[in-house]
Amino acid sequence: MKIRRKGLIRLWIVLSVIWTVGWSVYMFHSWTTEWANVDSMAFRNCSDPYGLQPGQTLAQCLDAAGVNVNYFEREHTTALAWWSEALGASFLADILATALLVGLFYVARWVVRGFSGSTA
Repeated sequence: MKIRRKGLIRLWIVLSVIWTVGWSVYMFHSWTTEWANVDSMAFRNCSDPYGLQPGQTLAQCLDAAGVNVNYFEREHTTALAWWSEALGASFLADILATALLVGLFYVARWVVRGFSGSTA
């Protein structure tokens, strides 16, 4: 069975899309988990009677800790900017990995052909 280049390119496109989207979702999940851990510390601190300032309610304490804002506001960015950056970084990593693998393939083929005596 001979694998044609067109099939390999299509396979690369499918794997690149899966990698780019999957890695970006993974980065978002790990990023939100990190902020959730920070929020849990703020909840524990504000729930403790000694964590509140005099005359401060729990809601005011949580507002002061920044718990009532979304993740993008904490990073001073927008959802569109964050996702485009994450997808772009994932795709760049995919391009670099592809270039390294293709280069490794051609170097290995060149070395193997040197031992087989083939001139092609």
